[in-house]
Amino acid sequence: MGRPYRPGSLSHIPPYQILAEEFYRRIVNGRWPRGRILKSDALVAEEFGVSVPTVRRAFDVLEQLNLIVRLKGHRKMVGADPDKRASALMSFVDHNGDPVGGKVDIISIEKISAERAGYAARRLGHVQELLCIIRSRTYGNRIFAVETAFVVAQEQIPSLQDLRLSAAHGVVAGQIAVSKEEYACVSEPTQISASLLELDAQESVLEVRRTLLGFDEVPLEVDVTQCVLGQELRYRTA
Repeated sequence: MGRPYRPGSLSHIPPYQILAEEFYRRIVNGRWPRGRILKSDALVAEEFGVSVPTVRRAFDVLEQLNLIVRLKGHRKMVGADPDKRASALMSFVDHNGDPVGGKVDIISIEKISAERAGYAARRLGHVQELLCIIRSRTYGNRIFAVETAFVVAQEQIPSLQDLRLSAAHGVVAGQIAVSKEEYACVSEPTQISASLLELDAQESVLEVRRTLLGFDEVPLEVDVTQCVLGQELRYRTA
């Protein structure tokens, strides 16, 4: 039997959710490519050192996210593209109504106190320290959005690649973002937004405040996005 899969940072999460997140990472990084027929529940349970019911519940989660397709004979196949699932968490769509995530670039990363983070810290559970990530999104060779994202700080700051994957796939510190809460308003641009979006100080932006939620509606990330859209992109209100 394999060693039990128990990441220390996720020890408070039920085993089936931890396993579902590991399965999801394997799909995102291509280890489980689309169309792959997966092992039986019993063999997967042996590999990860968990019970068969835990494996079944983990696969149920992925099936609900349309990432696993059940076939005849109790077989399972990797199905949907994780980019499409993650893009459904985005607020922006193109002229065809398809979600747009854009190319993500990390502008800066900084650990800040909960006092500086204000609302974001309260939304994430009154934590002491947060990671503040400023990132841009590019579509058609133009930056259309500047995001200030807040997540619970870890002992070690994630790599730029991990932070890009997090923003592109909706995986925050190994946990899957499955839904969102958000509202939008017209606002004045911040200094960095004005610079990256090439705006004059008197111009306005659309500001979207979003909370990404994981299993059991647990907040994973709070971000404030300032954007300028146009004919090719628009904000989806529903």
